Amino acid sequence: MSTAFTSQNLNDTWHSFIQHSINTEGRKELLGMWLAENEGAKFWLNVLTELKNRGLQDILIACVDGLKGFPDAINSVYPQTHIQLCIIHMVRNSLKYVSWKDYKDITSGLKAVYRAPTEQAALMALEAFQNWRLAPSVRIVVTPIENTNDKMGTEREAYFTRT
Repeated sequence: MSTAFTSQNLNDTWHSFIQHSINTEGRKELLGMWLAENEGAKFWLNVLTELKNRGLQDILIACVDGLKGFPDAINSVYPQTHIQLCIIHMVRNSLKYVSWKDYKDITSGLKAVYRAPTEQAALMALEAFQNWRLAPSVRIVVTPIENTNDKMGTEREAYFTRT
């Protein structure tokens, strides 16, 4: 057993971070596991640099959770990487402000947006969702999505061209 692990004070809080990938053949690969007291862009920059030094040549798409500085860390090590914000994180962040009584209706309305087969269909569903009868609650949900959409650029195109 590693001396570094056995000498750690067990009263401290440590988080484990597991990095995996899907290779070009569609198989999952475990890239590594790291322990850290907290997560930040500097931590991920170190992880990405380690992966590069271990031989990981390229990352085609990185799905991230919105951590500030994470896309910059990725692009500094892998400049050609396409950054995609995780839809699940975007939805969860939006829904945390919705009242419980509106939650079921709001999530049903959002499904039409996120399950749309094309960008145009998603934008139409988003517009219909905004004009819906629960407008005040919808506004709370839509504002973070709109803010993210401004930053998405070609991400939307990549999202809707998936197979």
